[in-house]
Amino acid sequence: MVRECESAGQMDGRQRRRIAASVKRADALMREGRLDEAAARLECAVQADPRNVRYLVRLAGVRRGQGRMDEAILLADRALALKKMDRSAEELLLQLLLETGRYEEVIDHGKRAIRSSPRNLYARDLMGVAYLQLGQLEKALHVTNELVHLDPTDAGNHFKRAVLFQQKGDLGKAIREFSRVVELDPDGEIADEARDAITWLDSFQLRQIIGLAMEDNVFRAKLARDAEQAAAEKGFILSIGGVSTLKQIDFDRLGDPAPDWDQPTYN
Repeated sequence: MVRECESAGQMDGRQRRRIAASVKRADALMREGRLDEAAARLECAVQADPRNVRYLVRLAGVRRGQGRMDEAILLADRALALKKMDRSAEELLLQLLLETGRYEEVIDHGKRAIRSSPRNLYARDLMGVAYLQLGQLEKALHVTNELVHLDPTDAGNHFKRAVLFQQKGDLGKAIREFSRVVELDPDGEIADEARDAITWLDSFQLRQIIGLAMEDNVFRAKLARDAEQAAAEKGFILSIGGVSTLKQIDFDRLGDPAPDWDQPTYN
């Protein structure tokens, strides 16, 4: 059924209340998954009140749910043009651009958002993902460092930094950050992922240490005297648990190195 819309132009209080009620109903329809019906109501609201940023953002959200991403981006962009500091429009536009693979635009919009709001965490978060998708690890790490600086107690920020360090091959710093995640949120799901990552990083380095010790008698002798120091001299940095395991290895009775293991994946 085609919905008849209010005419654009001057509206009295009664018309505004009727449109607001229709928008509220559209929100309920969205939650029920009835996106086409929700869109019809919001289209009418935007037609009647085309400068209402709240209505534009809601319609953009519905278009996103319908898979009409280009329309959603245009609506979010239009909302921002009307109200440059609107947080909901800004965040939705960044998310839409990221979802459609427009990573350079995510970065450009993110930079503008940060200039307007220097402590904007959301923009930095999505910029980090965009830089990572573009293979620019140093820039991804830079904005992630800013996230940690602005919100040092957020375990998620430390987890992101740990993953970036791991991708850069800086395993010691990765272990440090994963350990910080466990300290900050020991009972959270993210802490379980961090513990798994630490276990993998320790195991990976221990295999390398054992392999090197089998080929280098001097290194093996140093390990027998002070395993932690000998490993550190070669650039290996283990967790507390990894160091404990290292000290229990009898380097005079080494067997074959353990088989390779796949790196963990992160959600």
